Formats: sequence, structure tokens, C-alpha cells
Amino acid sequence: MSDFTKIKVMSDFSFTPFENVSSYILTPLNNVVDTTVSSLSSAIAAPLNLAAIIFIFLYGYNVMTGHVALSMHSLLNNVIKIVVVTTMATNADVFNIYIKDIFFGNLANAIGNAFNSSPVDANVFDYLLLITNTRYQEFLGRVGLFEKVSVGLVGGLMLLAVVFFCTVGFIIQMFAKITLIMVIGLGPLFISLYLFNVTRRYADSWISTLVNFTVLQVLVMMLGTMMCKIMLYVFDGSYTSIYLLLPPVLVVSIVGVILFQSLPTIASALSSGGPYYHAGVSAGSEMISMASGALNVVRGGFSLGSSAARGATAGASQAAQAAQAAQAARMMGGGGRGAF
Repeated sequence: MSDFTKIKVMSDFSFTPFENVSSYILTPLNNVVDTTVSSLSSAIAAPLNLAAIIFIFLYGYNVMTGHVALSMHSLLNNVIKIVVVTTMATNADVFNIYIKDIFFGNLANAIGNAFNSSPVDANVFDYLLLITNTRYQEFLGRVGLFEKVSVGLVGGLMLLAVVFFCTVGFIIQMFAKITLIMVIGLGPLFISLYLFNVTRRYADSWISTLVNFTVLQVLVMMLGTMMCKIMLYVFDGSYTSIYLLLPPVLVVSIVGVILFQSLPTIASALSSGGPYYHAGVSAGSEMISMASGALNVVRGGFSLGSSAARGATAGASQAAQAAQAAQAARMMGGGGRGAF
């Protein structure tokens, strides 16, 4: 299948399910994030600016009067840091330019375009579905009427494998984009927390999460493009029958699904221990604490049961002694004159 045929088929192909679903999901989310960023920036603008002015005034006064043993260079650095953080947190337009557009739009799109192997501007998963369907139609048109049933079944299995591979990759890509846009929406609040030493760790965690999901989105694009190149190499092979083409397509699809499922772990490792690492550690510690608590409850149940058993044994022995004493009293009473 020549490159001209690919471009011609792609230009005539209007069914792009993954691109349509992506636009259905991301367009309203983008509007919600813009509204959230604008609202948060407006809400924290007044108290944050007031706190910054008071801090700069008191800090500068103490430095210039000699109450604090710091240089003017240190004062200037702190003032610049406060101005930058305050501007980023309280100005929605500046935040969108330097945070949202870079991490959510420009960076991912630039890397995706650098690795994109499709001859036209298209989603890599839609393009892969198109090439698979085109190759299937070629094999279906070569056979006779009676063989179309078996070729249709084999081709349907091949299409199903590619659709499953593309769906898994698309779900992980949407997970990265949706989570990334949610993290970006809370950006003004977490950026403002960077001003204070007590809350600075929350800002550091926000930056780590932002980098983690950006790396995950880039990895999905890279892996999708690589698997698309591999699939194109398989389809361009000299296969005379669809029965010979099915096994390599199945193998590539299964390998791609496995690699897609491991991408969050790889992204967490590349971002130096993002939220997945911390979530795993916290979840593991919670499981250990729950297991320890359950073990303590079981031990307490056993000790309570043994105490109850000992108490029941002591009560039974006391009841037996009381019964023996009552029997002895009746025997002694029977030897007298009886009741009056």
C-alpha cells in the first residue's frame, strides 16, 4: 500500500471516533477549568496581595533597621519571588499562558507532532484504525464469494484486536489529560501556598503531580506512534493472505496493551516518584496498619474468649460446690424431726 493511497484514503475518511470522543470530553472540561482558574484567582487575589505587601514591608523594615541579619540581596530575591508567585496565582491570563498552555497544550502537542507518523494531521489511533480497515478491505476484495465469510471472520478478529489496543491506549491518554486538566485547574491555590514554609510541601506535591501526568501524556503519544509504525510495517509486509497477517497483528496488539498498562508506572519513575509512588506507599502502609489492627482484634477476641472460658469454669466449680453443700444440708436436715 503506497503513501499516496494512504493519504487519499485518509482524506476521504471522515469517521474519527477517538478524535470525536476526545473533543466531547475535553472541550467542556477546558471551559470548566478556565472558569475555575478565573474564580480562584479572583478569590485569593485580595488576601494574597495584602499578605505579600505586609510581609515585604515588615521584612524590609527589619532588614534595613538591622533587626534581621540578612543582606539586601537576600531581600531582593525574596521580593522577586513573592511578586512572581503572586502574579501567577492572582492573574488568570498569566497563569493560562505559562502553566495551562505550556503543560496541557504546547508541550504535549509539540512532542506529539514530532513523533507523529501519520501523513496528515490526525489522531494516531484513528489513523491506525483506518489503515487496518483499509488493509482488511483489500484482502476482502481479492477473494471469491464463498471465501468472503471466512475472510470476514478473520478480518473481524483482526479489527477487534486493533480496536482493543487503540481503546486501551485512548483510555490511558484521556485519564492523563483529564487528571492533568483537573490539577491545572487548582493551580492558583497551590501556587499561592508556595509563599509559606508550612504549606510549601503542598505546592511541591502539586508540581510533582503536574510533571507526572504531563510525562504520562507524552509517553502515551510516543508509544502510540511507535506501535503505529510497527503496525504499518506489518501491514506493508508481503502477506498474500489475511490468515498470515492475523498472527503478527494479534501479537503487536497484545504487546501494545501490556505496554500501555505499564505507562503510569514508567511516568511515575521518570517524574522522580510522582503520585503513584506516594499513593502506593500510603496504600501499603494503610494495608499494613489495617492488618495489624485486625490481628490485634483477633488476639483480643482470643484473650476475651479464654477469659470468658476461665470465668465459666470457675463459675461451674463454684456452682458444683454450692450444690454439694445444699445436698449435705438436706441430708443433715433429713435426720431430724422434719418440717414443723
